[in-house]
Amino acid sequence: MTNWTETILSLDSTVEDAIQNLNDTGARIVLIADSELKFVGVIADGDIRRGMVKGVNLSDCVTEIINRKSITVLPELTRSNILAIMEKLKVLQIPIVDKSGRLLGLHTFGETLNKETHENLFVIMAGGFGRRMGSLTSKTPKPMLKVFGKPILEHIIEAARDNGFCNFVIAVHYLGYTIENYFGNGSNFGVNIKYVREESPLGTAGALTMIEPIPKIPFVVSNADLISNIDLAELLDFHLSNQAEATVTTRTVHWQNPFGVVEIQEGIVGSILEKPIISSSVSAGIYVFNPVALELLERAEFCDMPTLLAKMIERNFEVRAFPIFESLQDIGQISDWEKAQEEK
Repeated sequence: MTNWTETILSLDSTVEDAIQNLNDTGARIVLIADSELKFVGVIADGDIRRGMVKGVNLSDCVTEIINRKSITVLPELTRSNILAIMEKLKVLQIPIVDKSGRLLGLHTFGETLNKETHENLFVIMAGGFGRRMGSLTSKTPKPMLKVFGKPILEHIIEAARDNGFCNFVIAVHYLGYTIENYFGNGSNFGVNIKYVREESPLGTAGALTMIEPIPKIPFVVSNADLISNIDLAELLDFHLSNQAEATVTTRTVHWQNPFGVVEIQEGIVGSILEKPIISSSVSAGIYVFNPVALELLERAEFCDMPTLLAKMIERNFEVRAFPIFESLQDIGQISDWEKAQEEK
C-alpha cells in the first residue's frame, strides 16, 4: 500500500482534494490532521457520497464531510488485537493515535477482509450494435473490444466478481455468439453466467423481462461499455439501506457555453454571463432495481432505461441517486476506446 503519510490531508483541504487523494493512494481512506499532526477524523468514499447527496460541492472544505467519530487505537495495542477489532467492526483501516491525540500511523488489512458473497443477480446489457464505433464493431460486438488485452465485458465481470457478485445474466443480440463462446458458463472466470438472447433489440431495459426465474431480491444492471472501479458492493448496500426501489449511479459533467449568455427580462438586459459553465448530473450506466420494477415492463418489448425509471417515478417509487467520483470510462465511441487504451 501507499505510505500511510500520503493519505493525510489538512483541514483547509477541499472535497475535491479528498477525492483526488483516494484515487491516488488507493487506500480507501483519508486521514485529516491539523498543522501539528493532531488527529481530527477520517474521510472514506461513503462520507463523500453522503455529502454529495446533501449538496456538498467539490470546492467545499473537507470539514463538511469529516467523520470525527472514527475509531482509533493506541500504538501499544498488538497486531492480533488490531485484527480482531477490524474483523469485529468489519473495517479495513484504523488510525493509530497516541494519548495526546497525535496521529502516528495507520493499521490496514487486506481488501478481502470479510468480503461478502452476494447472491444478487448482476445483469449486463450487451446486445447493442455499437454503430458509433465504426468498423471496429463490424465483426466484433462492442463489449468484446479489447482494452489492455481484455474485452470490456471481461473487465466488468471481473470487477463485479471482486466485489462479491457471482451470478451473472448477459443480454446478447448482435454477434452474441462471440460473447457466449468466450465466456461460456463463466466457470473459467470464477462466476456463473446465463444468457438472455434478444431476437430483436430490446433497448437498455427490455431484456430484463426475459430473465428466468424472475429475481426475488434486488439486482444490479450495468451497461456493457463501462470500465470503472466503482465499489459495487457499496452501491448495493446503499440501495438496501435506503430502502429504495431503484438506485441510479450518477456523475457530474461540466459543459462550457462557448457564447456570452444574455439574461433578459421584459426586454431589459439584466446581465451578461461570459461563457458560463453548466454542471449537470447524468446517469453513469449502472443501476440497482427491486423486482417490483419488472412489473412495469411488457415481456420482450423494447424499453430504454430512462423510460423504465420515468414509469417508476410516476408511480411514486423511491428512486435514489448514488453519486460516483471513482474512475469511469464510458466507451461510447472510437475516441473513448482510444482514450481508455491510454488511461487504464
